[in-house]
Amino acid sequence: MRTRFAPTPSGYLHQGNLANALVNSWLARQLQGEMFLRIDADDEPRFRPEYTEFIFESLRMLGVGYTLFTPDLGSRTEYLKSQLSTIPSELLFACDCSRSSLLARACTCVEQHKTWQPRVNALRLRLDTDSVSRIDGADYNLHDQFGDVILWRRDDVPAYHWANVIDDRDLGISHIVRGYDLRASSALHIHISRLIGADNVANASYQHHSLILSGGGKKLSKSQQSNARPPTLDLVFISEVHTAAERLANELGIAVP
Repeated sequence: MRTRFAPTPSGYLHQGNLANALVNSWLARQLQGEMFLRIDADDEPRFRPEYTEFIFESLRMLGVGYTLFTPDLGSRTEYLKSQLSTIPSELLFACDCSRSSLLARACTCVEQHKTWQPRVNALRLRLDTDSVSRIDGADYNLHDQFGDVILWRRDDVPAYHWANVIDDRDLGISHIVRGYDLRASSALHIHISRLIGADNVANASYQHHSLILSGGGKKLSKSQQSNARPPTLDLVFISEVHTAAERLANELGIAVP
């Protein structure tokens, strides 16, 4: 049994992130497994060292045990790029479209058979209009949710969905616990993993918990804290994270130590 906590250091972690880390660690303890800490730092220009330092310090204060996943950053980009060959080539196409241009007109790049050139255009995975993946007893139409999804960005950075599936495959992850807001992403990851034969990801145990909301009832977001001061890791903050994690664990049927 292997699970993981995979934060992105694009801002200081909030209570919802940390409650998820606790729940994953409790699940690993209950099933006598292992939890990996995988810091998703592929988009390097967005991150600052203090965000990563806060991850380590907050997990220490919460008493979360983990095995740190430390890939070779020097070869990581080329490795993730090489793994694109595991996808049937007819499903991949180069795309020049930006987000703003897609708001104005539909993408026709797949029909133009462009050459993929990192730092010139992006690489997308074609999703048929009837591409469906099932998660939590519900069917998700992936084309409706994502369109033709980007696997490799124009700036020569692996997209989150691609790096996430490859890392989960390579780490042998068998259990994934996320918030409800990531159910569609889980459905997409199952689809991608099936295309590349990543059976452990395709057949993993997926659980999705409710979200920890702000006092105003809004979803918490790291991006809102990207320019803010870090939360104070005092007893009140730690106690609130524990209380939130206990609620989520009870919701999922995970034993609280």
